[in-house]
Amino acid sequence: MEAAGLVIGVLGIVIAFKGALDTALLLEDFIEDNQSEPRHWALRYHIQKCRLKAWGDHWNAADEKHCALGTKSENFMKAIELILNEIKRLNEKADKLIQKHDIGQDTGAMKRRFRWYIKTNSEFRDIVEKFQDLVDDLEGFTYPSNQLQLLTKAFLPQMLAEIQNLKILEHLSVHPPADDQTLALSAKAKLLQEQLSRPGGRAPTTIWLHKPKFELVDNDISSIGGLGLIKETEEEIRPVWVEWNVTGSGLESRLHVERMEALGKLLKGVSEPALRLPPFYGIYDDLDYELAHGIKRIGYVFGTPESVTDYDQRVHSFRSDVCENPPISLSALMASEGTAPPLLGDRFRLAFTLASAFSLFHAAGWLHKGLHSGNIQFLREVDGTVSVTQPFITGFQYSRHQSQASLSRGPLDDKRLNHYYHPDAAKGFSKRLDLYSLGVVLCEIGRWASITSKIPKERLRKMTNREAWRSYILDSRLKELGWRMGKQYQDAVRVLLECDLPDDKRLGHVFFAQEFQKKVLQPLSRCNV
Repeated sequence: MEAAGLVIGVLGIVIAFKGALDTALLLEDFIEDNQSEPRHWALRYHIQKCRLKAWGDHWNAADEKHCALGTKSENFMKAIELILNEIKRLNEKADKLIQKHDIGQDTGAMKRRFRWYIKTNSEFRDIVEKFQDLVDDLEGFTYPSNQLQLLTKAFLPQMLAEIQNLKILEHLSVHPPADDQTLALSAKAKLLQEQLSRPGGRAPTTIWLHKPKFELVDNDISSIGGLGLIKETEEEIRPVWVEWNVTGSGLESRLHVERMEALGKLLKGVSEPALRLPPFYGIYDDLDYELAHGIKRIGYVFGTPESVTDYDQRVHSFRSDVCENPPISLSALMASEGTAPPLLGDRFRLAFTLASAFSLFHAAGWLHKGLHSGNIQFLREVDGTVSVTQPFITGFQYSRHQSQASLSRGPLDDKRLNHYYHPDAAKGFSKRLDLYSLGVVLCEIGRWASITSKIPKERLRKMTNREAWRSYILDSRLKELGWRMGKQYQDAVRVLLECDLPDDKRLGHVFFAQEFQKKVLQPLSRCNV
């Protein structure tokens, strides 16, 4: 195709995309409506509009100079233009239907008429369904099937951050679009958090485990914490593992336990592989340890899922006996001698999976505050293998809601993990500083080695604080990623390590989620071999 034809093709896409997006209706007011059917269809329309915008952001479809579709064939670009023009036509048709029924500027009258219209007329519902079909076509036509699933995951945190209405969250948790269980669980997590954060808010669940239902088998497995057994029935025993946390004593200890209990209620409702969380069974208060040592020790209790279906529709089934086959951490996998690093494509998938899961945790309103490669676990599958594309995130001992102040006791107390935390973390964690830890982990995944490996002893002795570690990571380890993993991966990790994301406290969670999607999730989704 000649250069002039390419320019015309790109210009046609840019004009068509802007037309499709600019004509989209603003129905956000109806998403907040208390009437279920208007709310449902307004939400479905809004979701398609968000998907269309995410597609445009991915391809730079609004920027003639940087549109990434310019290398495609003339017929390919013409097909995209036709789809976008059809979306524009649908939006204009929807607008005419609204105007036809004289929905004026008064918000109350507008809502009443819109409710009546949705209940009595199928035309708008037909438009929404066609809008969804066209966006499906647009994505399916321009993305490889495996990348499409990744981009769907990349889109979720931004959409979730925009939704504050509890009825909408409840609706999404039960009836997610396309039966997307990741979205359903994410909405449920945010809904539970909103309910728990209200004065007197309680979750209808019991999460404390007691003897004889729970029994410790080994309380000191250095890699994970401890092992135990849950007696579910007289005949059924479930092996589990325990992540211990020593809380000390006094008022701050009680606050720490309260936070662990609050997060435990959240984990109880949403701990499933779709969110990269292992099944959570409760919290165990180790009274024997307290009697012996005079300080409290409590632990989160986790087990293995039945099976997981990955992005490529492969089923992963895990060995359930964690007492015989305990989880293995990312740090242990990377340190294994005599084993080759995972395939490059698998490491790309692992990095994206962790970033996506982390962003959904943030979207639900929580900060992890303790991410490092020792808190990313893998389970042995029934055939004896370990798949690096199936990580499970743990290490929630110091997690808190984003609105709560930090306690004096926290992850920074362990000097062996200094390199995972930003120098400013001592002043209090934020989303940006939480994601710095993710950046360090992604740096390790790119090298398939810990940050501290292969550092000369003389240099290692100088690394006495977090400032020194950050300088070393930026000056040395980050630079390696270019030739190891490619520029897109390197740039995404740089955003995390340089905290090149907006201040969520000042500019809001929605803008933060948009920038994280654009600067981190989308570039990682494009990394392939």
